[in-house]
Amino acid sequence: MASPRPLPLTIKIILALTSLQVLYLLIDLLQGLLAAHELGQASVIASFYLILALALGAGAAGLYQGKGYGRALVLVWELFAVIIGVQLALAGATFWGLASLGVAATIILLLFSSSSLAYLFPERKS
Repeated sequence: MASPRPLPLTIKIILALTSLQVLYLLIDLLQGLLAAHELGQASVIASFYLILALALGAGAAGLYQGKGYGRALVLVWELFAVIIGVQLALAGATFWGLASLGVAATIILLLFSSSSLAYLFPERKS
């Protein structure tokens, strides 16, 4: 059995940041459920957050395994995170908006770095 390829630093950073995002989504889910006045409505939103967290977690797992689909899942979420960050910053939550933008921009840039692309698509010769 062949030994697994070592993870490049860029993938490790992406995995760490996406793990923080998944954790944030799950904490936000729990906060929403605990603060809800109507559990029915809150459960719909909580389900949405859970689906997002699972999709982002699946993307991170795909990146860890070196699968190209992981890059697509993570990239789609990060594009949404940019939109969310801009809206937060414009709405007055400047710190959270800029934090969201910073994390998303970092991950997007790292997804397109040469070491990440070489890890995810080893058959391509640059």
